Amino acid sequence: MEVLVNHEEQRGINISAQELLNILTLFKNGRINRMFPQSEFEFALEEDSTASAVSVFKKEDGMRWLYFKLRDRSSDGPSWNETPLTTWPYKHQDDCFNLGKAVEQSRYWGHPKKPLTDVFEPELATFIINPFDALPYNNPTRDNLETWLEEWLSVYHNPQSPFPGQFSLAKIPGLANYMLEATKVLLQQKGYDYLTSVPTWLHVALLNKSYGFKFMYPQDEKRVYQLLKKLPHRTVKERKEASWITMLQFWAQLAENVGLNPESIIDDPSFILRDEDGKILTYPLTPNRNLWQILKVV
Repeated sequence: MEVLVNHEEQRGINISAQELLNILTLFKNGRINRMFPQSEFEFALEEDSTASAVSVFKKEDGMRWLYFKLRDRSSDGPSWNETPLTTWPYKHQDDCFNLGKAVEQSRYWGHPKKPLTDVFEPELATFIINPFDALPYNNPTRDNLETWLEEWLSVYHNPQSPFPGQFSLAKIPGLANYMLEATKVLLQQKGYDYLTSVPTWLHVALLNKSYGFKFMYPQDEKRVYQLLKKLPHRTVKERKEASWITMLQFWAQLAENVGLNPESIIDDPSFILRDEDGKILTYPLTPNRNLWQILKVV
């Protein structure tokens, strides 16, 4: 495996991609290697000036089934500059981190033997993987909004649907807990104080909270609490539904922004969540501002 990196750059992170791969390969005595055999999958190691990452791709179609990245946050804030392994901006004042040395984790994976296409048509599987991408921001006509809503309803009412953002029907049992603990040990060895995360979905924020992560900013915690007051979330089924309903609010916001009343488009108006002032309650993460959760590792 070749590490793709410009070695002339000054490295701001003292964690290598090989060290991340070592974490993965030690899981349950090499289970990752057994699940992703090199005859079918390709492991890629990447590094830039601030981050290290491991990816696992299916050779047949190039689909990425696993991604694990740690990114040093010492340059986050108004002076932040994009690097090859960043796909999201960190220039907001709220991205500044002054509590100690910190990294951001980005990770996801799917079970290679349980693809979404075992149950869903390819178009709907693509929708599940990233319903944000399917939102018709470039052409938010009523027809396009109704098309998105039809897909959302098909997924929401299907008992086999996974959480939004997943690309398989099953998780890899035990991997999330293992990776968190192994990452904490690595960060302690490397002199870092905090592990941080930007949870894309409500259910990820709740999972992080169960692991001991705290919200960086009180206004984010307040907004998430406002959503949870309106959504059952005690069981796995309830958390799945809550995450999909939270996703729906971005559709409702888009409809309202173009002069449509989302309650008049959807058959069940109770799916639209509003605060006491009548504003749509959306998850507090946008391209202009990140939602941070933090976990002290030392």
